[in-house]
Amino acid sequence: MVNITIYPYGNANERQLSNGSWSFTCQHGEDECQGNLVETCFINLVSFDQDKFMDFIITYEADLEKSSKNPYSTAQTLLSTGNYAVTWVDFIITYEADLEKSSKNPYSTAQTLLSTGNYAVTWAQMDSCLTSTQGNTWEHQMAVWTNAANHQYTPWITLNGKHTNTIQNECSASTLECTCAQYSGTNSCCKKFAEEPMDEVCWKDSN
Repeated sequence: MVNITIYPYGNANERQLSNGSWSFTCQHGEDECQGNLVETCFINLVSFDQDKFMDFIITYEADLEKSSKNPYSTAQTLLSTGNYAVTWVDFIITYEADLEKSSKNPYSTAQTLLSTGNYAVTWAQMDSCLTSTQGNTWEHQMAVWTNAANHQYTPWITLNGKHTNTIQNECSASTLECTCAQYSGTNSCCKKFAEEPMDEVCWKDSN
């Protein structure tokens, strides 16, 4: 019904080093670059098979978000050192700084997921990719494809090779619904959109 392609690159920049490899600078820092590389490696290691990479990416992104900041454990770690008189004014400065530092660890999150054995890629394969010239080259290819799309922001959604504000808004609201609107075949996933009015209506009371 639909082929999904994801380019994990975003609003990053790259420059080629003297040894031929590429250095990446991401809009939201090194954690974003590491997350991009994890997803790029996974996508390539499963040969762009969306049935294999989509499940991982959805779970991976969700787990990164869940583990992003834990205020209680961060506060407990600080206060357990005995270095504070537990006055809020003195404590809050270091507390906020430690929250930021402990925000997200893309590599350890990937290791936790891939160590479950539930995915088509093992942690050994991923770790090898993350530290290899092959992974670096694959991320450079994502940069090339992203730049070719002439994107202005992320995520930049295209449908059948086209990007419009309507496509962006409708696919952001419901990927399935906007896909079904363009799909000319028959699929049970689209049945509810074909049978029910799209606009708000008043249903007749059942007798």
